[in-house]
Amino acid sequence: DALEFAFFKKAFELKKPIMAICRGIQVVNVALGGTLYQDIPSELPQSLGTGHCIGNYNKMWITPSAHTNIIVKGTRLANVLGEAPLSVNSMHHQAVKDIAPGFRVAARATDGIVEAIEGIDYPAVGLQFHPEVIFGEDRVHPDYDYERLGIIFKDLMKLLTGKGNQE
Repeated sequence: DALEFAFFKKAFELKKPIMAICRGIQVVNVALGGTLYQDIPSELPQSLGTGHCIGNYNKMWITPSAHTNIIVKGTRLANVLGEAPLSVNSMHHQAVKDIAPGFRVAARATDGIVEAIEGIDYPAVGLQFHPEVIFGEDRVHPDYDYERLGIIFKDLMKLLTGKGNQE
């Protein structure tokens, strides 16, 4: 934790663009003053069975599960991916609770768990889900929108800054 917090805080001071995935969204949020749900099953039992908190973490890499994210209108994430619901994969037992100052929610799962945050004036995005895991012949899932999830990487600078790829 200490190493990751120090690394992120230095990147933040230098205004370096950051894309944080899975635990990364949690590190970014906590490093800047946000909080976490420490244990989804005990703190948010209504979320069980919604695609979060898979008991066998390693199973996710073999048999992905999917759940729906609602993208928040007016965010950079919505600007890049559109506002239609997005089917994603998550595998975590912790989640963002209180959003760090200077950040906003960019997507929530249908059970209310924060699945994406973005810096308001800082070029950063945090994703609780794993867009990088969905690709590959052994990871085909009928619910994933591969085209839209691929746009996350194709338009990364637009996602981070709200501007085109010319930066």
